[in-house]
Amino acid sequence: MLIDASLHYHPLVTSPSCRYLRFIMVRILGPLHTDSAAGTVGGITHRRYRGSNIASGVRSKTRVRPKITSINDPMSIPGCVGWWNLGRGVTLTPPPPPLKVLSILDNTFKSGPFEQSSAGIAPTYHAADPLHNNRPYCEFDGVNDRMFTPLTQPTFPQPFELWIVCNNLSPTNITARIISTHDGVEYYFWRSTTSPHPWRINFGVSLFVIQPHPPAVHLYRIVVDGVSSFGELDGVPQYPPGNAGTQPLRRMLLAASWGLIEFTNLQLFDFSLFSRILNPVQRQLLINWYFKWFNLP
Repeated sequence: MLIDASLHYHPLVTSPSCRYLRFIMVRILGPLHTDSAAGTVGGITHRRYRGSNIASGVRSKTRVRPKITSINDPMSIPGCVGWWNLGRGVTLTPPPPPLKVLSILDNTFKSGPFEQSSAGIAPTYHAADPLHNNRPYCEFDGVNDRMFTPLTQPTFPQPFELWIVCNNLSPTNITARIISTHDGVEYYFWRSTTSPHPWRINFGVSLFVIQPHPPAVHLYRIVVDGVSSFGELDGVPQYPPGNAGTQPLRRMLLAASWGLIEFTNLQLFDFSLFSRILNPVQRQLLINWYFKWFNLP
């Protein structure tokens, strides 16, 4: 059973009797399980949720979006071809907890959702993190959890950018991949096992891009542009740019190596993808939005 959000705003609904009928229809279509702290609706399988609103799993012509504190979210920046946010479109398993995330909506509809058909290897949904404005996130267990984008995801040539809000909890003695992608062989953004465990990108050549840092929720910006690839941590540039290879970005895998040999204990809040390099003004606008929206340091 699904809810048609348009029922709430139909221009012909004017009389009290019509309003009463509308209320009855919503009640019949299904109850809502609302987490007011996180501003999300959770706990019903195979339904799409966007912030404090609910929409059917079928794409609606009218996009229902929660109120935000800035217009400079990822989709406001030209070149955004993927935006996956745990508060703006997820499909969950039914209660009782723990709820598992079966799909994370791509709000751009250009790359497709991250999906996992099996609840046993899907990440666990957390409705709110009190340290980060009560934003929801999902946690990959580091044992076998993972999610893929569809086989139909477009291929994006370099340059492209990845912006990721996450916390990597894997021990430093294993290779901890945030995202993997492939073109015959595997390419990735990962934390190396090489002492002192810096972060790298590899799209043909392995390049150190982010210095060691303690586990916490961080904002990563990864720019993949051949010999000019580089990384930023919480808005701060890291190692000088260098060669990370020239492979394009293809279908993506979260929290695992492509061969499913290594898995990452990862808390994911937000992931955005851009098919171009942002200019300094756009970069700063996006940093400001991320810091405010997730209460980053």
